Amino acid sequence: EVKYQESQQTLSHIRACIESVFRRLGCTAEDLPSGYGSGISESNMMAYLAIIEQRSNELLKMYDSLKQDDADYEGTRPARTGQSSTSLQIKLPSTVEDYSDDEDDEDEDDQRPFTRDELKTKTMRGISRKQKKSRMKGGADKQ
Repeated sequence: EVKYQESQQTLSHIRACIESVFRRLGCTAEDLPSGYGSGISESNMMAYLAIIEQRSNELLKMYDSLKQDDADYEGTRPARTGQSSTSLQIKLPSTVEDYSDDEDDEDEDDQRPFTRDELKTKTMRGISRKQKKSRMKGGADKQ
């Protein structure tokens, strides 16, 4: 019963979000296939999303066209290599912990919570190690 209520709330929220995006993109009930214009339901949600996707693609094409025309006018647009979309590269953080060979702390095996002084000491030790490493790397680069 509780899961049902939660799923109904989720669906209601999704419907409201779909309707909001649908309206913001300038879509109307006339854009939908016949019989789908009575509001968003579970059965016609995919039709609404398809119209949203179609309209979004149209707007992106118009934007790209305007941007291309504007850049052509200014003469500053670099030549395209056949790709119409920009690739986004995100550097993800490492999931591997930073273990050094020279780190043999007895504190690592301690399972109790640290006191404030212990935590401060451990933090300062870690900072000084990182500073030493960066100095060593910086010194090697300069040579």
